Amino acid sequence: MEEGESLIIDTHVHSFNPKTRNCWAKTQIDEMKKQRIRFMEIPINIDDFEDMAGVMSNFDSCMGIGVGQHPKLISAGTNVDELMEKVNHYVYEYRDKIRLIKTGLDYYRVTDETSQKKQRETLRRMLMCAQRNQLPVVLHIRSNDKEIHKADYDLMKILEEMDYKDKTVIHCYHGESFLTEEYLTLSAQIYFGIGGAITFEENQALCQAIVSMPKERILLETDAPYIKPCYPDGTRPKGKKNSPLNLPIIIEKLAEIYGMDYEEIVEQTTQNATRFYNKKRR
Repeated sequence: MEEGESLIIDTHVHSFNPKTRNCWAKTQIDEMKKQRIRFMEIPINIDDFEDMAGVMSNFDSCMGIGVGQHPKLISAGTNVDELMEKVNHYVYEYRDKIRLIKTGLDYYRVTDETSQKKQRETLRRMLMCAQRNQLPVVLHIRSNDKEIHKADYDLMKILEEMDYKDKTVIHCYHGESFLTEEYLTLSAQIYFGIGGAITFEENQALCQAIVSMPKERILLETDAPYIKPCYPDGTRPKGKKNSPLNLPIIIEKLAEIYGMDYEEIVEQTTQNATRFYNKKRR
């Protein structure tokens, strides 16, 4: 990215399809370029990493890739040593392409305490890897309906215990104003991934939280092909994949929330993403 360019940066996309071993968004690349859209490719399964890296190298709209494991795939039987051996290997071998570490806590899909404990162990190890290699961290944090925000508070506890102050982003941020304040107090390097969920009528509490959120801490994301936003006509068509091409809908909503112009949001979030990813590597 050239300095001063106001690209629209989608910081969280899953465009690699593990079934077809290809990029499902390849038919949209030309239109993305026309709309100034670039994206970061986020991993799900470490076992798909090499194929993902090879495929995404063919698309210059992809600004970089991540390495790691979605926490929903961490269970009681996970061998964390073997997982981290793979992560460390890829971080070294693909050091010119990797821009982030993906990890987190998913208590929504994984409910037993033994597996959740293994997720917390993995999270700590991933954070240590990120520190060693000076990489920012993308955090998937999701609690279950009975223990709302338990995953958030477990994350906060781990960050405090490790005195972790490096760059992190809470992917698909869902918190209310009080939780946002707690995250902001915890670290000046915590960012918030904001996507299509802010367009849902039922998410007014999230929109209120964004009002008090420093605009310097917001990263745009779609989580494509998941979490479609509500389209301008108020619909969310079933069977239609989400896409980075829907970023303008999210930008319009953020402009409404902050009382800013569309291009001001674009410029601000471009600066934020550039700042988040520009730390020098060892």
